[in-house]
Amino acid sequence: MNRRAYKEINNAELQKQSRQLTSEKMKLYGDYKDGRMERDSYKQRTEKISGQLDEINRKIEDAENSKKLLEQNELSDKIKLKDFLGIQKFDTEKLREIIKVIRVHSQDEIEIEWNFDDIFSEQR
Repeated sequence: MNRRAYKEINNAELQKQSRQLTSEKMKLYGDYKDGRMERDSYKQRTEKISGQLDEINRKIEDAENSKKLLEQNELSDKIKLKDFLGIQKFDTEKLREIIKVIRVHSQDEIEIEWNFDDIFSEQR
């Protein structure tokens, strides 16, 4: 699973928790309004739920900001790759932008570590 898919699943789970807590808070209000719950108990439980909701909303906002940043980074990586694919001759500067390190293991085996995520893994 790539980072984007994980963040989307995590965000969906956080939104589900937010809906559940909001529903629970509404149920507590109904219980309080109908006299099935004391005022102090209602106040204490709703404050706890409000704190949990604030934390979840902060996490949702952080996840959305991370997703936007990840998308921007992926776009930047794709632009760099397109620039690289369009070169007509060996360009050392362009290669340095997209290649992080080259490891030579033997005469028949080399490993190239790129400066971007494998954009082709999503195609598989």
